[in-house]
Amino acid sequence: ISGGYGFSYATVVSGLYGLSDEYKTYLDRLDMKFAEHTVSLRLTATYILSPKIGIYLGTPVGMVRERDEGRGRSDDSSNISGGVGDVYGGIFYNVLSETKYRPNVIINFDANANTAKFVSLGDGLWDFTLGIQPRKFVAKSLYLFGVADYTFRLEEDDIDPEGIIGYGGGVGIIWGGNIIEPGLKAYHIGKVEVDSQTLFDDDEDLIFNVAWKSLFYRGNLNFTDGNLDEGMDIMTTKWGYE
Repeated sequence: ISGGYGFSYATVVSGLYGLSDEYKTYLDRLDMKFAEHTVSLRLTATYILSPKIGIYLGTPVGMVRERDEGRGRSDDSSNISGGVGDVYGGIFYNVLSETKYRPNVIINFDANANTAKFVSLGDGLWDFTLGIQPRKFVAKSLYLFGVADYTFRLEEDDIDPEGIIGYGGGVGIIWGGNIIEPGLKAYHIGKVEVDSQTLFDDDEDLIFNVAWKSLFYRGNLNFTDGNLDEGMDIMTTKWGYE
């Protein structure tokens, strides 16, 4: 069994006029709060069952700057709180090893519990994700990678969300014992209904991520910017170390 951790800082921007009435309804139904700034520590335990199969379990814990507006109030007061995020776990399997003519392929299954009480630490819903990740070297120091996944979200407190389709890819550049890995991932987020009425329509989001990894030391620095917001009109910027 091996342990892992990651530090991150995230800012979530709700827009010029604050949270919409629909978003406040969503938060109130799930008993969640809105946090503008989050410093979190993600703890993960991984167990390698074989050279091709591994399982993992973890959760983020963090300090957040909470806005009272997120609970249906319109004032701008805020305070600092601590919170636990969504507990997650999963399994990954290396189904194909890379050869001259085919990529390395990993499939993964992930389950996410609805334990978070702040938006920046989770989405307040149970969900399950099945994904595939191919990677192929096209030169000695250059590889291409891709990702495709589908997330099934369970109904919660009369909130009925459709699934999320994710797809994207990028390049990896090996240079002086380091890897620079920029990539893009697009999402189609299904509509969300409350009491059989549409609360959020289908949405499209695009995420940019760049990571710096060391070939000699475990860990990497990463920066993420985009509008991955479960169909809500908010923007997220995140950077951290894993």
